[in-house]
Amino acid sequence: VFGSRNVISACERLNVARFVLISTDKAVEPVSAMGATKRLAELLTVASARRTGRPYVAVRFGNVLGSSGSVIPIFQRQLELGRPITITHAEATRYFMTIPEAVSLILQAGSTPDSGVIYVLDMGEPVKIVDLARDLIRLSGLAEEKVPIVFTGLRAGERLHESLVHDHETMEQTGHGSIMRVRGSAIGALGEPLNAFLAELEPAVRRHDDTQVRGLLRTVATLSRPDSEGAKAIAEVDA
Repeated sequence: VFGSRNVISACERLNVARFVLISTDKAVEPVSAMGATKRLAELLTVASARRTGRPYVAVRFGNVLGSSGSVIPIFQRQLELGRPITITHAEATRYFMTIPEAVSLILQAGSTPDSGVIYVLDMGEPVKIVDLARDLIRLSGLAEEKVPIVFTGLRAGERLHESLVHDHETMEQTGHGSIMRVRGSAIGALGEPLNAFLAELEPAVRRHDDTQVRGLLRTVATLSRPDSEGAKAIAEVDA
């Protein structure tokens, strides 16, 4: 969070013309530290755009196939070693896109003149992770019945399904068929609400107070609820 703030502040001071934050679907109604910190980075980006009027934007999307954090390399290693494929839950789904798709769409979203916008990439329909694993088994030339799939259970801060927008957000089409603009985001943490939150978070981080940090991160979603004070202010601007 504070690394993002430092970079954004440096961009403001040095008159950097354009800034693109890579966000994640985990920032929507966050239940993990990663999601909550990404949501705060979204808020910081939009707040900076409102201050400067520059095209500082965030691009929110899901999993990228073949990236370092993707399940595909994990599954491939398990297959190579002759181990069972491990999946958290039989019904778990995720949004997926390829690296070339993600890079191309991010560059296009970042080239727009819009300021303070959150974009969402069209990732199609969510895919069951177990179906992805079975496809990979077949593509590897193996028989499905020869490769056990073990369900290990959801981990802390992990959801069965991810969403690309909050329940109070809507998406509208841009000039590009695969890039949507988030509307009604009620990013209510701009200005004093966000500053007050960070003023409480920063000393807890410096003290390595894990309990307080996690407690604060659990409240991030409430910063931009439609009924929050900051949200009312931003709703008037959006309107």
